Amino acid sequence: MQPDSSFQILNAQMIRRYRRRQFKRKRSLFKKGMQRTKKEILNHRLVSSLKPHPCKLSTNFHKLLNLATNTLANEQWTARELEGHYCNLATISDRLANA
Repeated sequence: MQPDSSFQILNAQMIRRYRRRQFKRKRSLFKKGMQRTKKEILNHRLVSSLKPHPCKLSTNFHKLLNLATNTLANEQWTARELEGHYCNLATISDRLANA
């Protein structure tokens, strides 16, 4: 019975360590998220929704994307526009041309 009980104790310790590590990881990610401002989060969301596969990227797309993010950083765009209303390239380029 002795080896069996020591194995159970070891196993419990490993599980405890694993859970603690996961908790610390989650907490650090949450803290990092809290440090970002609302504007940064919205910018990131727009850029990530615009990104196609890396193989298909062209320099024009990069230029337009940079222009769009810079404009977004300067202007106050509403959250709804960022959510997906203006998330295709044609409307963003029109919007930038008119601005």
